Amino acid sequence: MKKNVSDNSEFFMFGHRTGNPRGLRTLPRVLTPVSFFILAFFFIIQPCLADEIDNLIPYIIQVESGGDVWAVSDKGAIGLMQITPIVWVEWNNIQRLNYDEIHPMRIFQWDDIHFSKGLQLELGEWYLRRLKDKYKCDTLEKLLGAYNWGIGNVRKVNYDDNRFPKEVKKYIKDVLKLYDRSKNVQ
Repeated sequence: MKKNVSDNSEFFMFGHRTGNPRGLRTLPRVLTPVSFFILAFFFIIQPCLADEIDNLIPYIIQVESGGDVWAVSDKGAIGLMQITPIVWVEWNNIQRLNYDEIHPMRIFQWDDIHFSKGLQLELGEWYLRRLKDKYKCDTLEKLLGAYNWGIGNVRKVNYDDNRFPKEVKKYIKDVLKLYDRSKNVQ
């Protein structure tokens, strides 16, 4: 019986030939270097970069507020991750722009942040990712410096972490010390 060239039913799945009777996801016979790199990027490299921020959050909380949900700084930053009103306004404006994609109850007031630990964490994580993606804070030092000192101040010193003030350098050192200590334990 002559096989049709367009018949793609034979694939390799985990090193075995299969007719794929259940419609399982399978890899084509030939895995080129380019397709291997693409698979590696999406399934290995990108999740590792995303997890770096997730792993950093508990140590930022420890240094920022000591885990106190009700913490308020002298500059008006509140909550676990010491969210400032400026960050709140930026986040809320983006939420309003995406109003069609979100539930109407997703628009919050400034006072709501005091009562929601989840919202405090969401805002802090959102802001860290925004600093990393939009403002190109590509190292942990720049990211933490921008989170603590503000992105405007970091831009004024051209993202040079050697020119950060002493208290910002101390903040970065404290967070990274906790972060590095946890990596050594694991």
